[in-house]
Amino acid sequence: MEKAPGCAPGSTRGGAESPLDAICLSESDKTAVLTLIREEIISKEIEANEWKRKYEGSRQEVLEMRKIVAEYEKTIAQMIEDEQRTNMTSQKSLQQLTMEKEQALSDLNSVERSLSDLFRRYENLKGVLEGFKKVN
Repeated sequence: MEKAPGCAPGSTRGGAESPLDAICLSESDKTAVLTLIREEIISKEIEANEWKRKYEGSRQEVLEMRKIVAEYEKTIAQMIEDEQRTNMTSQKSLQQLTMEKEQALSDLNSVERSLSDLFRRYENLKGVLEGFKKVN
């Protein structure tokens, strides 16, 4: 880069209108530097916008995944609740069947005792009748 004519180090021309005026550069050099800076700013803005877009995409994915996980947790909780309800119903049914079985066994024992008693009486009456037949 060329130094601007009549510019001493540290001096300013024209009252320092821009930050580059304090630097001893020719107008064409200043324009080139400003163009490079503008291009760099535009490049960085494009890059920043791209990162923002990627961030938004990732954020949306995270939100969707959170919804999916929440739905999954809700489904699992429902399944657990259903399983507990089914388990309780099964336990009640088992208790009911156990009670019915115990009652049936009790009734069976009672009928067996009654039949045994009836058979014993029958045998006694049979013996008494045979005794009457022998006497007559």
